[in-house]
Amino acid sequence: LSADALSISKMVDFPGVGPRKATLMYHEELESLVKNIPSIKTIRFWMTFSDSYLTHLNVLQNVGLTSIEPVFFQGKSIIPLEFLKQVLPAPESLAEHYVGKTSIGCIIEGKKNGVFKKVFLLRECWYL
Repeated sequence: LSADALSISKMVDFPGVGPRKATLMYHEELESLVKNIPSIKTIRFWMTFSDSYLTHLNVLQNVGLTSIEPVFFQGKSIIPLEFLKQVLPAPESLAEHYVGKTSIGCIIEGKKNGVFKKVFLLRECWYL
């Protein structure tokens, strides 16, 4: 089963945070995990974002600014995503006064000794 990033959203009950709408994303960690754990059959990366954020991200994708393919601009080769990183605010500056919880982990499901199992491995949960 294959799907494009941002094409699917679903409700996920995050430990310590509660139910939130999560959206399918691409993340480079996926490439590392399937390379180093070849028995993985399916892997997905989900994150939560506001609808407003997703709208902005879709616009940036639609105009090509999230691409990693080089383009020529004023006689120079540039990578649109790298350019975008330079002109956007530093990520850490966007949440200076944020108060809330974050849940980061892995939902792993499959068979072990012939029995289906599903577990959530919680990596970190911050209370800010």
